[in-house]
Amino acid sequence: MVQFVQHHLVGARAMPVPSVQRDTADADKIIKEVGHYAGQYSSIQLNWPLAPGVIEPIYVFKTPSAGYWSVGVYTGRISRHE
Repeated sequence: MVQFVQHHLVGARAMPVPSVQRDTADADKIIKEVGHYAGQYSSIQLNWPLAPGVIEPIYVFKTPSAGYWSVGVYTGRISRHE
């Protein structure tokens, strides 16, 4: 069965991989240090969505119970997406 999920993303930008300053362990540490989420993840993605307000590549962490969390590669900014 195919399920349609409406989303505001238009596509993805080309990502300068050598310039990624943070790895998944660093991004995970940021989320856990501020107490947003402490469990395991269903998946982790590194992408640079072509969407309004996204100014850097982001790690997107999918959780089984708390939706999605993203961490900016350059700024370390945390956002929650449901």
